[in-house]
Amino acid sequence: MGRKKREDLTLKPFCYYCDKEFETVLILLKHQKNRHFSCKDCRRKFSKASSIVTHCMTKHHITLSKVANAKKGRDSITMNIYGMVGIPDDIIDQRLHQKKVQMLAKLEEEKSHE
Repeated sequence: MGRKKREDLTLKPFCYYCDKEFETVLILLKHQKNRHFSCKDCRRKFSKASSIVTHCMTKHHITLSKVANAKKGRDSITMNIYGMVGIPDDIIDQRLHQKKVQMLAKLEEEKSHE
């Protein structure tokens, strides 16, 4: 038997707005465009919240107050988030801590089975 491969503490790309995890940043960006930055009136898609806010203001004369389909507290249109860029450090630290706790729990479970 060989040694077990240990998991590292790297985060998978995740959506700041809904906390969903993705395999790659490209899939995350596609998700954000489709789910959070898509105009409901004309179905145009945007990369950032500021872009859709400007679009809705100029084309539809609608003032957006929050990001669509976002968790409560993470729906601010003032956040400048593109993929993983712009996510507050405390959110990333919290996710890393969660992953560390899960990894330690998994190791404890494996030790108890031996």
